[in-house]
Amino acid sequence: MHEYASGCERQSDPRWRIEALCTEPPTRPDQDEQLCRATGALTAAGLAPKHPVSCGEHNQQGDGTYHVIEFGESELFISTLGRFATGYEDDFTARRALESAGFHPAETGGFPQQSRRW
Repeated sequence: MHEYASGCERQSDPRWRIEALCTEPPTRPDQDEQLCRATGALTAAGLAPKHPVSCGEHNQQGDGTYHVIEFGESELFISTLGRFATGYEDDFTARRALESAGFHPAETGGFPQQSRRW
């Protein structure tokens, strides 16, 4: 909410701005610790993850609110806004590993904008 409320435009839902004005922004997670936890969990599950990269670096443009971790032929997306993760493949080993490390599936309204399998 706080991440996007400052960009509200005239036709934006006014509840966004009101909520942002009436609440404290959430504490941002320590991204390095979060990425270390994710890659550690994936490694412990035997998935051999590559080093995480920002979505801007991965897509060779822009910036965003997630990091990409590749392993094998798959990609996972780790949110910078909280303990959320998603991926395109139905890799239940990866999902269980991330859930055991404290991540939650980003199944609706998450990131990136393409369709997701999780």
